[in-house]
Amino acid sequence: MALRDTRLRRRCAKLLREIDPVDPFDIHELVARVASWQNRPITLIPRTMSAGLPCGLWIAGNSRDFIYHEENTTPLHQEHIIAHELGHIIFGHQEDDPEFDEHVAKLMMPSLPQVVIERALGRTHQHRACENEAETFASITMEWATDHRPSRRPASERLAQRLERISKTLEDDRGKWNE
Repeated sequence: MALRDTRLRRRCAKLLREIDPVDPFDIHELVARVASWQNRPITLIPRTMSAGLPCGLWIAGNSRDFIYHEENTTPLHQEHIIAHELGHIIFGHQEDDPEFDEHVAKLMMPSLPQVVIERALGRTHQHRACENEAETFASITMEWATDHRPSRRPASERLAQRLERISKTLEDDRGKWNE
């Protein structure tokens, strides 16, 4: 791993610690913490994204941020998409790009004002460095999430507990049968 990548991973981990995600991990709580951290509300909008469009999109509105994310994918993938878009918010990736496709914008966000659409689509053509930062933040977040999910007992442990309860019930009932 290049030194540059190591530095970026450390920076992302430091930012994640500053945001202080809840344990056990919950993507909605992380969104709330980022909103609080930046003192600006964030609204999640699940949406079916058309082919050829990104799986997620962050739009900086006048007074709040909007994260559009693919709704027809696994919950884990949705979390990754949202974490990626949070990375763009945290790193402040907002730049003007004169190239944007008005048709795609209107398809995805028909009710948003044109100026907001132009700002948002300027970000979809970001430089590689911005995408790398956002993706690295998402990866660090999902690694943290993996270690901080609610623990699930293995099926064998659950089965053993059920068998123990059945056995105890049968033993208790056996005493009744002898009476």
